[in-house]
Amino acid sequence: MFKRVSVALILIISMLVVVVIFGFDQTISDEVSVVGRPASTSTLVSNKYTQADDPYVEVSNPYVTVDGYTKLAENDHFILYYKEIDLSIRILDKATNYIWGSSLFTDYTEKDEADNYLYPELVDEGDRDLSPAQKRNINSPIRIWYYYGTEGNSREESFLQSATSTKSVQLLSNGFKANLVFGTSQIEMDLEVILTDSGVEVSVPFDSIVEHSTFKLKNVIVYPFMGAIKRNRMESGYLLIPEGVGALIRFKESEGKGTYNGLFYGEDQGLSASVSLDSIRSQDGSLIQVPSLGANMFGVIHGEDQNGLLTIIESGASYASFSAKFSNPNAFQITNFEVSFNYRHSFTQKMNQSGTNLISLITENAHPFDIKINYVLLNNEEANYVGLAKKYREVYLDKTETDRLEVKDNISLHLDILGAENKPGIFGNNVFKMTSLEEVKEIIDVLDIDLTISYHGFQKGGYTNTAPGGATLSSTLGSSKLIKELNELDKVKLFYSINYVEGYEGGSGFSISDLAKKVNLELITDYNRNNFVSYNSLKPSYSLKKLENDYDNYLDMGIMNIALEQIGNKVFSSYSSGKMTREEAIATYQAMLEVFDNSALYNAYAYGWNADVIFNTQLYHSNNAMLDDTVPFIPLVLSGYTELYGRHANFFSNTQNELLRLVEYNVWPSFYTTAEPSHELLKTGSKNIYTSRFIDWETEILRQYNYVNNALKHVVGAEIVDRNYLALGVYEVKYSNHKVIYVNYSGTDYINGSLIIKSNDYLVGDYL
Repeated sequence: MFKRVSVALILIISMLVVVVIFGFDQTISDEVSVVGRPASTSTLVSNKYTQADDPYVEVSNPYVTVDGYTKLAENDHFILYYKEIDLSIRILDKATNYIWGSSLFTDYTEKDEADNYLYPELVDEGDRDLSPAQKRNINSPIRIWYYYGTEGNSREESFLQSATSTKSVQLLSNGFKANLVFGTSQIEMDLEVILTDSGVEVSVPFDSIVEHSTFKLKNVIVYPFMGAIKRNRMESGYLLIPEGVGALIRFKESEGKGTYNGLFYGEDQGLSASVSLDSIRSQDGSLIQVPSLGANMFGVIHGEDQNGLLTIIESGASYASFSAKFSNPNAFQITNFEVSFNYRHSFTQKMNQSGTNLISLITENAHPFDIKINYVLLNNEEANYVGLAKKYREVYLDKTETDRLEVKDNISLHLDILGAENKPGIFGNNVFKMTSLEEVKEIIDVLDIDLTISYHGFQKGGYTNTAPGGATLSSTLGSSKLIKELNELDKVKLFYSINYVEGYEGGSGFSISDLAKKVNLELITDYNRNNFVSYNSLKPSYSLKKLENDYDNYLDMGIMNIALEQIGNKVFSSYSSGKMTREEAIATYQAMLEVFDNSALYNAYAYGWNADVIFNTQLYHSNNAMLDDTVPFIPLVLSGYTELYGRHANFFSNTQNELLRLVEYNVWPSFYTTAEPSHELLKTGSKNIYTSRFIDWETEILRQYNYVNNALKHVVGAEIVDRNYLALGVYEVKYSNHKVIYVNYSGTDYINGSLIIKSNDYLVGDYL
């Protein structure tokens, strides 16, 4: 019996040894999936691509004239008119004699005693009369909403709604300043209109707003009919919306579409409802932001290559929402574009710990911000989405040719590299290596190309469950000596990626007083869906202070460049001690970009577009059915001026199609890489990274880089000056250095004389 047991034990032990040996020797490769099919016709005609230009039709807008208006100011480019009775304005563009107006002629359906139209040339079949209330709304310079009662109810009031509304007007050398008192609500504010070299600037100073009664101001909408059009009277033109990479809604097919709503810079978590961990676990809650507007602007084209109006919200955008209300044949027959500035919000307050007893409240004090809108006029060849993007770069970002990227022989490849991660162990979290600093150097040596690297999880504790961390280095990754050695390498720019926006709930380095709170005084909390741990948002003022305090220690470690996670697309108001508005938070995050000489952001909104590098640039929009086209607004603004990188190519669903989009948009490629296989990330906060091992992806990384580089190396430091639709899925992109890149997404070769663009490919050439 003893001998038999011994033999059995020996066999079992031997088998275990074999399993262990093979387990250590066996390497599980990461899957490398590459798809190269061309886009289908049904996809190419969808709103995922830019569609054919509208046929050229010379447009006019007979509902906007200067009849009955007084000339106020004039410069070399424009003339400003106004009508004192309702403060509506007209701007005449001298280059084209086209007139933009804050209102429209509303009496076009009036008839004489014989039932004949007084203005037959302005009437279209199916036109309906505008009601007196609608006419007042169209002609009012400002419309407001205000709260009344204790339940947070609100009402609307246009300035012309009440006969008791009063105004006093002061004429200026280049415009006017008016003091308005709304008759019903008795809310008072100033309106200033100034003619500029680029158009007209309109403002409502916060200090001028006075509430003379118990009514509380909720929203202010300034000149909501600027650029508006009557149904069926704009055969060529569109609305440019900064959703995702950029989108168009074309006017010729817009009647009856309804209302498009967008929120500048996304949701303000300081004013939003809380999402519980239980709801996240049950998939009832959502951490994914609703489609938002990434730039503080929108554009209106009245006739492509004829007349354009770029609206830039210079101040107040972070508290503003946008609505495009399209005409309805059976209801309101005007299409207009509104920016609503939100001064107060309603919210719910818990009355007990469980949250079963809630009361509805409104913010006691109005958010303190000025309204400032810059209406920039464009004409002729600038009056299109390319011209709108260029003008936005010049006017808002203040970028000139001297700010262009340095011309070099090749583009750079971006690698997000994960250093250390952690997973639950018996006695707390176990930190383990995914890519050491030495392995980073090996990757650099193997690739031997221009690289921009962002290194995650370099701090003690690894990547997740450690924010905001500090100027430390995980012992599993190497030493600061290696960091300094990496700095000496040619063709490599190494950023160290840090999250200074959030604090891990179980982390250290901050106190409860450093955390941001919502208006209902709950903490602003997010959750990692991969491991369901929670993070609390830090006060922006603390984030800036901590970064500044850590700066010298980073330099001592050899860290010269920093990639700031989340500040590019997560901005919120804070109601902790030392309250901070969303506008102030933006200014604070912009100050964080100036701490290091080189700073990078991820998926940044426009307030972060002066970063040196932007990773994970959006290449699509939400595919909302109201949108007609995708256009590369972000690349048109920034390419040639900022290093733009796309999303990780490890996770493309159609590799070739995505590579063509990178080439067409002048966005450089990006990968997520690790030295260790990605299965090590199971049961961690990074388990969504399902294929990343460098030795598996090495060949494909170089292939994709070379494919994109062979096109874009010709236009480094050049800006896009024109983009044209040639045929379904075929586009022409011209650059300031006289290079042209053709892209053909379709499954058919494009042939036009000697020009041949192969199916599912690109072609680089020159133009005069």
